[in-house]
Amino acid sequence: MDVYKKIVRRRLVLSIFLAIITLTLSVYIFSFYGSGPENDSRSIGEGFLAGFPCGICVGLFAVCVFIVFRCMAMLRDEKKLRLGYNRENDERMNLIRTKAGYPFSVVAGVAMIIAGLLLARVNLTISITTIVCACGQLVVSAVLKTVYSKIL
Repeated sequence: MDVYKKIVRRRLVLSIFLAIITLTLSVYIFSFYGSGPENDSRSIGEGFLAGFPCGICVGLFAVCVFIVFRCMAMLRDEKKLRLGYNRENDERMNLIRTKAGYPFSVVAGVAMIIAGLLLARVNLTISITTIVCACGQLVVSAVLKTVYSKIL
């Protein structure tokens, strides 16, 4: 259990670091593209270029804060630590994640979202299409995981 406690501590530090980075990045994006009288006449594409990355950073910040609180609770309580260990090493859930294509589909979806953000400067239509396809891929993967969890 001490090895898992070190893993949780490492996860806690990484989540705090990522939360600080995403908060800083979202403040930078908002202040750079922010709202004001000079930005009221911008087009839909310019609003998308500012809003979508800022929204992703704020959402990632919220996820990191949730992970920080969960890891702190696990480190304080031995029962929660044991439950977390059992949940993480559950063979049935590992099989379900593998059947739903989780390691690859999540990485591919995130890579497609990043590619869509990078393509936003080149062509907005291709960027939005790429991001919608990535979100669709992630939704299909989540639906498959739900279906497999009911079947298996």
